Amino acid sequence: MIETDIVTVFLDENNFCRIKFKPDSGLVLTPKKAEELCQNISRICNGVPRLMIVDTTGVKGFLPKESGKIIRNHPEMLKYRLAVAHILDSITNRMILTIFLKISGPAYPSRSFTNEKDAFEWLFGLDL
Repeated sequence: MIETDIVTVFLDENNFCRIKFKPDSGLVLTPKKAEELCQNISRICNGVPRLMIVDTTGVKGFLPKESGKIIRNHPEMLKYRLAVAHILDSITNRMILTIFLKISGPAYPSRSFTNEKDAFEWLFGLDL
């Protein structure tokens, strides 16, 4: 497990890479923090491509355009990200993610959910 001031990254019992942003952290994911996040995800993945769950429950934050580019195109993320389930609890975050996914057209399966159970079911059902 790797923990920073805004996020915890770990492997769960299913060997999924979990990225849990800390609620009420006043998150601004600067380009520097985005780079650090990608490096931490790479360390946790330990050379193995993984299914990922990004949990932003309770987070009110901001993702600058440059930070989004870093996460989307980081060489380590391209190697290790098989699919991503996003757990969101705010309509605003859901709208931002929907726009991001439509514009960026990721090369990996990605979908948003309001709860962990549905996110797990979707990931387990993928045929990769």
